[in-house]
Amino acid sequence: MSVKIKRGIITAVCVALGSRISISVITEGFIIAMAVIILGLLMYSYNLLSPFATGLLVGVVSPTFRAVTIVAGSNIHPVESAIRLAISWTYPEIGFYITYGFVFWLFYKLLRRERNLKNYFFCMLCCDFFANMAEMFIRGDGHIAEGRAVASLAAVSLVRSIIICFVLLMVEAYRSLLNKEEHEERYKKLMIMVSVFRSEIYFMNKNMAEIEDIMKKAFKMYKTLDEGDYPESVQEMSLDIAKDVHEIKKDYIKVIKGLQENFLADLDVDKMSIRDIVSILDTDIKERILVKKIDAQFVTSVRTNFIVAEHFSLMSVLRNLVVNSLDAVGAADRQGFVQLTVSHDAAGGRYVIMVKDNGIGISKDDMDVIYDAGYSTKFDTETGNIYRGVGLTMVRDLVRDRFHGEIEVESTEGAGTKFKIYIPEESVEKVAA
Repeated sequence: MSVKIKRGIITAVCVALGSRISISVITEGFIIAMAVIILGLLMYSYNLLSPFATGLLVGVVSPTFRAVTIVAGSNIHPVESAIRLAISWTYPEIGFYITYGFVFWLFYKLLRRERNLKNYFFCMLCCDFFANMAEMFIRGDGHIAEGRAVASLAAVSLVRSIIICFVLLMVEAYRSLLNKEEHEERYKKLMIMVSVFRSEIYFMNKNMAEIEDIMKKAFKMYKTLDEGDYPESVQEMSLDIAKDVHEIKKDYIKVIKGLQENFLADLDVDKMSIRDIVSILDTDIKERILVKKIDAQFVTSVRTNFIVAEHFSLMSVLRNLVVNSLDAVGAADRQGFVQLTVSHDAAGGRYVIMVKDNGIGISKDDMDVIYDAGYSTKFDTETGNIYRGVGLTMVRDLVRDRFHGEIEVESTEGAGTKFKIYIPEESVEKVAA
């Protein structure tokens, strides 16, 4: 069954059900039937429908349904009399819906009107009014409505058209709000993802120098072995090491270039305020807490504001620290918290960012090596994988290299940890008060 047929059937059924609902307003006899309002709403939503075919289908289903309900609820005997009465009441509605569909088709197809709420209001007004006139023509045995009857029909059409367009306007506003919120959520996730990629690229670039140094040492070893009295197999092995390291370096370059050109090129934002950075991080961390089912609260407090050019780097720094704190809190057997605070030390000419938790803390033996590459306390008991331990190394390097700042840590094993980042005022842009 095609989409058009399904939507046509849905429209016919909804209008038929709506035909049993009417609202009496202003004065006695001034009736607004919900069926016509439902039809107008669905014709706008299902813009692939054929107006005339839909009017014909509704014109058969709705009056038939209403006639059946009239007969079922009637006390008239015999049943044939109840059926004749029900038909006499409902068959003029066939003319209403066929005329409605024809005028709708005429308005948009013949006049080639653009589908928007302004034009749709006039379309509904025309459809409703001329359909009412057609129904009155049938009920009046071929007599055209005049005077007050025409005015009443016009008033009914106007009210129903206003209701339809008001509902559609509210629906469009709600959809716009949802789309905006969805767009903002996607944007925040994208910013987090880009910050992760950029921090990884930073770390890879930093490793390039070390890779280059290893390659040089391997080649130097080959030259030394070549000049000495060493087995040829050992010489070839040293040369292979140099070649393999060179290939690794080429792969690094390809990955970095690919990410920068194909993924990160169009996603750059020149500057971002610390408030926006924390807001994006807040969304990401709270979602992480729900997904990981961590018994913890994430609280932020931004007491000052400044603009950051290297915002992806700062976001990566903060995210690493907060995620580490969450992991520490998750490992503790109690309800935890992670607090991120941004403040201004005017006397010291610097901004202070603090990440504090009440997790398991860091042992005294580890305090001197936490920034060393390869250090990690995280171990996946399910997979047996140990994390690579570059998070805090990268955090320290980014703080020093990108912001010319400092980082310090205080920790009590079993009680919690507090990291403080100090960023000089000249490394960021102050926001005007």
